[in-house]
Amino acid sequence: MPYLRKVLLANLFILAVYWVVCKVICGGPSEQLGFMLLMMLCIALHVVALFAAGISFAVRGEKPRRNAYLTSAGVTLLVGFSSCLGGAAL
Repeated sequence: MPYLRKVLLANLFILAVYWVVCKVICGGPSEQLGFMLLMMLCIALHVVALFAAGISFAVRGEKPRRNAYLTSAGVTLLVGFSSCLGGAAL
């Protein structure tokens, strides 16, 4: 369980960092669509990378790491999607 916690916290921190970066890049109130598209791209790449890491750990037979990365991919997708919509509404 401690490994899952480390992976989740690290990925949520990464999500928060690129949320801020995307918000700075697409700063104006007329740029909500650009923010959403940039966030969707970042979230998709992040989730694909986590999923690929989870699959590679599954192939190697490392069950705790596999579970941590696959769970983190799901949580990142859910939190990222909501932050994408919420950030565009701000």
